[in-house]
Amino acid sequence: MSSLARRLDVSVLRGVALPTLMHNYCELFRDHGATARMDPAATFAKSREVEELSAFVSHAWRSPRFHKYLALLFHYNLGVALAAMGIWCAVCFPIECLYHGILWLPATRLPFHISATRGGDFVIPTGCTVGSQIIFWMVLLHGHRLGRSATHLFLDIACIRQDDPDAKAEGILALGATLDRSARMLVLFDHNYCTRLWTLFEVAAFHRRAGFERFDILPLHVPLLTLSLLLFGTLALMVTLSPLGDHLVGYLPLMLMQLLPLLTMGQYHDERHALDGLRRFSLDSAECYGENDRAAILNLIGKWFEDRVSAEVDPQRRQEEGHREFERLIRYPLVEQIRRTQPGLHLPVPTRTRQLFEFVCLVPIALDYCASQHVTLQQALKCLLYLLVALAAMLPAWSRMLGAASGCVEYLRRRGWSDWAAYALGLCVLNVANLLIALLALLFVAPDRLEGGADRTHFEALMADDGLDLSTRRSLKILGAAFLTCGGVVMQGERLSY
Repeated sequence: MSSLARRLDVSVLRGVALPTLMHNYCELFRDHGATARMDPAATFAKSREVEELSAFVSHAWRSPRFHKYLALLFHYNLGVALAAMGIWCAVCFPIECLYHGILWLPATRLPFHISATRGGDFVIPTGCTVGSQIIFWMVLLHGHRLGRSATHLFLDIACIRQDDPDAKAEGILALGATLDRSARMLVLFDHNYCTRLWTLFEVAAFHRRAGFERFDILPLHVPLLTLSLLLFGTLALMVTLSPLGDHLVGYLPLMLMQLLPLLTMGQYHDERHALDGLRRFSLDSAECYGENDRAAILNLIGKWFEDRVSAEVDPQRRQEEGHREFERLIRYPLVEQIRRTQPGLHLPVPTRTRQLFEFVCLVPIALDYCASQHVTLQQALKCLLYLLVALAAMLPAWSRMLGAASGCVEYLRRRGWSDWAAYALGLCVLNVANLLIALLALLFVAPDRLEGGADRTHFEALMADDGLDLSTRRSLKILGAAFLTCGGVVMQGERLSY
């Protein structure tokens, strides 16, 4: 064990429990650490003695508190929220197939429903859609309160005394041992992160001791983008399930709400530019809280990154060698690792975000549709076809249009346009593109919706009765849903988790 690790054995390793860190929307991140400045003793009391840390939180204090809160929320709660939602749908779907449910709505406005029904009232239950949305959002927002008290994270202002200069200096010197006892490092990455000397020192020090395998790099724009898409999808479901779905005016809020992901893309461009800027990183340009802190960190960098086998004996030159090695590590290995592991920094909408949107917003209503006793197996397969088209074509096309619209906004802003004018034009471009994508999708999946049912004979023949009795149809639907669910779990693994 290194001397720095032995130094920590004399003192005490401390961590903040995850529910405490997440309390009141991550209050410890408020106003760039104002909590510790106003009441350092109470802030220190929020941490406790621990033997090991689940994660070391590396972040820039200039980054918005809400962005960090969202990143931690999705990182720790998303998997549990998806599991809870999946369990609900797995239980609710067979019940709806067998008993047809109590909640229902006319299904004629769903895009994957053919208008040529065989008489009678066509209704579908809504248990999967309504229940899954409630469960998903409740668990996502509060999942860290359930069984997470043993998850401890290192946050400097709460785990190192801020009112005792000697204790603070000891905590900085013991950083190596703290990193050694941290299972992971959470990097809350944005453009501010790339400008701070302390954050870059943390990530470089952890890499030197543990490599990149134990890093979790969380670009802060991705949770914002995910949240805006999920809110958009939830609003779309509410419009579809309400009487507003029969009128064009009901979709106007959806058109305006696409401004949220468009605004988020501004941070995406800032993060990309900041990452490119790390290629030219130098210690002289890195920012620090004060000159005393800068001197202490530069001294540590010189000691930690110096060449141990160098023949140089001059301490000053050995320290300069350590500084050059630190700059090389930041410019090349760190940048390449972030590019390789974070598609969110080179794709407008990461694939996992698109999959999450489909799972949360499209799959439940498709399950409700298929559970209806009026839906034949052919119609259920057509619903599945619509989902595949959405995943394979519609959502990727929409993400590219979002990237193009955000690029247009950035170009106009650089040309001197006002923000509101640039975003208004970008929103118009995005909505026109979405309309074209939706029309092409309907033309492929449900052309009768565009033709107004003019040639019903063809579609009635295409969607002819499957010839099965109600009991057999229900059994086959349940077995098919179980098969697809198991296959999806095996194929996706943990791809939907952040």
